[in-house]
Amino acid sequence: MAVDVIRTKGPFLGVFLVSGATLMYEVLLTRIFSVTLWYHYAFVVISIALFGITVGANLIYLFPEYFTSIRSKYHLSLYSFAFSVAMVFSFLSFLCIPFIDPKESTIVDYFSIILIFLIVSIPFVFSGICLCLALTRFPTQLSGLYSADLTGAGLGCLLLFLSLEAFDAPTAVIFSALVASLASLSFLGESRSRLLRKFATGFMALLILVIFSNTIRAIQDKPFLRLRWVKGQLESAPLYEKWNSFSRIQIQGDKNQEVKPAGKGLSATYTPTTTIRQLQLLIDSGAESSLTGWGGDTNRLDYLKYDVINFPYLIRMPREVLVIGSGGGRDILAGLAFNVDSIVGVEINRNILDAVNNRFGEFTGHLDQDKRVRFVNDEARAYLTREKQTFDLIQAPLADTWAATVAGAYMLAENQLYTVEAWTAFLDKVRPDGILSFSRWHVKDAPWEIYRLISLAVAALERQGITRPRDHLLLVSHFPPSESVGIGNLMISKSPIKPADIDRAERLAASMRFTVDLSPRVAASSTLENLATGRPFEEFSENLPVDLSPPTDDSPFFFNMLRMRAIFDRAAWNQGPVAFHMKAVFVLGSLLVSALVLTLMFIVLPLILRVEQVRMHGCIPLFFFFSSIGMGFMLIEISQMQRLSLLLGHPTYGLTTVLATLLIASGLGGWATQQIQNPAFIGVILFLVLLTVLGLVGFYTPHLIGKFQGASNLEKILVSVGILAGLGLLMGTAFPLGMKVALVRSSALAPWLFGINAAAGVLASILAVVISLSWGISLSYWAGVVCYLIALFAFVWACLSEGYSIVPRPEKIDSGSADAIEVEAQPVE
Repeated sequence: MAVDVIRTKGPFLGVFLVSGATLMYEVLLTRIFSVTLWYHYAFVVISIALFGITVGANLIYLFPEYFTSIRSKYHLSLYSFAFSVAMVFSFLSFLCIPFIDPKESTIVDYFSIILIFLIVSIPFVFSGICLCLALTRFPTQLSGLYSADLTGAGLGCLLLFLSLEAFDAPTAVIFSALVASLASLSFLGESRSRLLRKFATGFMALLILVIFSNTIRAIQDKPFLRLRWVKGQLESAPLYEKWNSFSRIQIQGDKNQEVKPAGKGLSATYTPTTTIRQLQLLIDSGAESSLTGWGGDTNRLDYLKYDVINFPYLIRMPREVLVIGSGGGRDILAGLAFNVDSIVGVEINRNILDAVNNRFGEFTGHLDQDKRVRFVNDEARAYLTREKQTFDLIQAPLADTWAATVAGAYMLAENQLYTVEAWTAFLDKVRPDGILSFSRWHVKDAPWEIYRLISLAVAALERQGITRPRDHLLLVSHFPPSESVGIGNLMISKSPIKPADIDRAERLAASMRFTVDLSPRVAASSTLENLATGRPFEEFSENLPVDLSPPTDDSPFFFNMLRMRAIFDRAAWNQGPVAFHMKAVFVLGSLLVSALVLTLMFIVLPLILRVEQVRMHGCIPLFFFFSSIGMGFMLIEISQMQRLSLLLGHPTYGLTTVLATLLIASGLGGWATQQIQNPAFIGVILFLVLLTVLGLVGFYTPHLIGKFQGASNLEKILVSVGILAGLGLLMGTAFPLGMKVALVRSSALAPWLFGINAAAGVLASILAVVISLSWGISLSYWAGVVCYLIALFAFVWACLSEGYSIVPRPEKIDSGSADAIEVEAQPVE
């Protein structure tokens, strides 16, 4: 096959833009799936994207007579344009399909999911064709093109963040298609197709018009391009909607409608004496809060004194309070109803604070202007670690993270509020007679969340040096009449709960028809008794389908507690209002099985179809090399994102700092390989350095996270960049060095190896979460290190098979000259 050469900068820019558009669309689908489906389906997006890219690579491998080298430049422009067009039309098609969550396991249920996944995967096939052509058809410029690929993806992270600040997610999809169209024009500089140029230019003009028009309409809360089918329901237009990189918030309801106070935690003994006005605040159409119309009269807030979530106020009457996740302001109003001296509301979502205090400030009574109230836009754990103030009550009412962040496709649903280390930090900020209060759903037949809360509380108290944790615990629950799902409020006292406090709690609970399920005196079940006394879990919970052990920073999956052995047991996970957390693990298990089957299919089937046309002898080491670096890169990337998200706190930083840094650094590492003529010797040296750095980073990262937990955001970002930059530079050298060796053997084999690399990434993206759930994030990281160790051996094997020398070879020189060493640049004949 003739070797083609790129003579202008246009194709490099084209690869840069295609890669950036690919990552933007992939992460946007994560956000959109979190709203329209559930967050655990959003996790599937990365697999869909990589499988689409794998299909594109295999098409090039299977049809070399069509994807000829001489037409590569034209195909780059054609398929980047096809990528743009397919992105728009597949997204519009997706908006028209109602999602049916498979509850009855019918064919129709599963068909709707499969149809959605197939439709959204189509653009990635065209993206895969572009990237595979660029990285396999121009061997002399491979390093530069690979660098453009990864740096484009890295800067795409930053561009996505900016686009979601400026647009809503549907408009951002159109913007991603615009980037892909611009890539097509960049490629056209060398292919010179006038007709394609006209189509691409016209399509770009249309996309710009759509972006501009929909943005103007969105400002007026009347966008013509928006989500319609949300979690299987046709969604009506909201009063207000705002997107960012980790959530979509909506305000729904009627500002003027008077309703009676209601809620799962509200006592059945409460008799409404007044009506209230409320608006509904929805986060990704899952998590819910409310905005209450208030004019400053605390007498109209009496109903909040009958809510089990606010039970701590009745026990100790705190004066200074902090609320984790202030949401629509209901819990701030509760503090005002109990006449606190000061209350701090920590809310991670700036859009929520803006909606409550500005957009709907007149409705809510401008809580931010009350001298007793202070709102903080920050992640609660990060804020409390830095904050010197202590509190009488730290309250987390139904605080959770059910939405997939922009990095959620890589991380499932870890939650740094529910770990032993987090609760230890919270207790450090509670005064000696203060209370830490966490409320969760309490399901009578499956009280797993309540059990795990107690397990978490006991572990945190033991870290505080407390030997009798049960003396510090009080669990009060409320179940609405004739309902099996209620709310449990676990209160952890910094000091032992006094008998007078227990008496008061029992008396008040009885008067409100609440139940005291756990206290130093009583335990409603043997499991509660065992958990509260710190009895070893294996002695009483081994037969349960869930893991009740306390989550840690190394395994922060509080909600995803289903044991791996029970993932296909429908009865085990289909319980209660939060069954979808259990279902997340089921989806993960199903995805792992599917990925194994499809990966084998994409590796074996192309080989069978072209075994007679391609020089396959000696390809085994290359197979191990590209599959190992594909798995290793993804395992390291995901595990470091999971770890550093605990340090950085805010979900946005997972995209703008961790993923962007790693990809850009890897791109720079790939660029640095362009002057390497002998990939064998230099490659072995680089791999040895990489393994050394991986070992050091793996060992020191947890220590650095602990040391800088209370640092400023800037310091945390700099530490994260420092950890990731060296890793990225070195990991980015592996693919171009390996491809240089592979192209010597057979250029026809290169697309298959590219596909193997992508397919291995699919498998690793799932394995990373499986390993983290089962054994911890650290083991997932070290599994990635092992993959790179295997890649080193495979690289040496491949180089020796091709006749490369992997050590410097002395050459004979004229007498009297200094000794010299020449490294071979070509395979030995």
